[in-house]
Amino acid sequence: MVSGYRRELHPLGHKEDSLFPRVKAGLNHFILVTGGARSGKSRFAESLLREEPEVLYLATAVITDAEMEERIKAHRSRRPRHWRTLEEPEELLRVLEQVPSDRALLLDCLGIWVSNLLVAGREAKEIEEQARELVAALRQREGRTVVVTSEVGMGLVPTSASGRVYRDLLGSINQMLAQAADMAYLVVCGLPVQIKP
Repeated sequence: MVSGYRRELHPLGHKEDSLFPRVKAGLNHFILVTGGARSGKSRFAESLLREEPEVLYLATAVITDAEMEERIKAHRSRRPRHWRTLEEPEELLRVLEQVPSDRALLLDCLGIWVSNLLVAGREAKEIEEQARELVAALRQREGRTVVVTSEVGMGLVPTSASGRVYRDLLGSINQMLAQAADMAYLVVCGLPVQIKP
C-alpha cells in the first residue's frame, strides 16, 4: 500500500509532473530514483530539482544510434534552460571533484554508466570498487543530489553471460546506493513510490 506521500504535489507546468511528490528543500539531500525502462524515472528525478537555482545535470549516455540520439534529445528538451549539462560516460569521480559540493546535482543514469564501463573492458570488481568510491563522494556532497539508476532485478534472467554480469553488478551497486541515500523512490508506470525511509 502506498502511504500519503503524494498529498503535497509539485506545482509544475506539465500535467505529468503534478503527480509527483514535493520533497522539501534542505531535507533529504541524497535521493535515489530507480525504475525500469520508460518508467518515468528521469522525469521524476528532474522534478525533484525544479526549484533549485542552479543544477548540474551529469549525463552518462552516449549516442550509439539514431534511437539513442532521439532519447537524448528528448531528455535535453525537458531540462530548464538554466541547468548546466555535462556529458561524461565513464569518469564520474573526476567530474564530481570539479563540481562545487553545494550545487544541486542530477546524475542520470548509473545503469548506463555501469554498461559503459563493461563495454570499455573494465572488470566487475574494478567497477564495484569505483562505485563504492562514487557513492562515498555523493554522500559527502552538501547540495541536493539526485541519482537515477535502472532497476534490473524484476525481469527475465538474461540469456547471455555478459547480461547476467551486468544485472548482478548493477543490482549490487543499486543496493549500495539505496543504503547510502536519505530517500529512495521506485518509479512504476510514471508513478513514484517512496521506498526509503
